[in-house]
Amino acid sequence: VLPNQKQVDYANFKVSGKSLLAMAEQ
Repeated sequence: VLPNQKQVDYANFKVSGKSLLAMAEQ
């Protein structure tokens, strides 16, 4: 079963958020 686009977008959003937080902490 392929993930639908909303699930993919949400997953990418979570990863992006974690990356931004990691950058802000440095």
